[in-house]
Amino acid sequence: MSHDRKFFDKMGLVLGLLVVFTFVIFFVAGAIIEETQNVFVMEDPTYQAELAKRIAPVARVAIAGQSDGAMPGEPEPEPVAAATSGEDIYNSSCVACHGIGIAGAPKVGDHDAWAPRIDQGLPTLYDHAINGYQGDTGMMPPKGGAMSLSDDDVKAAVDYMARLYE
Repeated sequence: MSHDRKFFDKMGLVLGLLVVFTFVIFFVAGAIIEETQNVFVMEDPTYQAELAKRIAPVARVAIAGQSDGAMPGEPEPEPVAAATSGEDIYNSSCVACHGIGIAGAPKVGDHDAWAPRIDQGLPTLYDHAINGYQGDTGMMPPKGGAMSLSDDDVKAAVDYMARLYE
């Protein structure tokens, strides 16, 4: 019995020393990090630039009657180049819904889904695509949610999708 007791006492002492050693190492490492982080990291220009990006405002508020231009010190955003063809517009804006049928959008090339729409005529398709439409099978947001598109851009995309029906 006394041999077991001696073993457990020595094992407890060893484990206790290991715990104390771990805490000593932890606090020494913390002190070293605190000293070096301020010198090498916090004052690093690259770190400061990345920090400024992370804490920059994520949005701006536009108030009626006031300029909604760029915030002071911020460059004006570059205008987005207009898509040149109906296919380009479809691929950049319309494919998200019409490619897989989200929200009841007829998939491009699905003759059964497009037939009743094509039968209504292009002027109706243009109107629904530009102004939006809520139907029995789903909904079409105005300009497919891409409000930066001109009416002519939307018509070009509709023409492209209608040609794929043929």
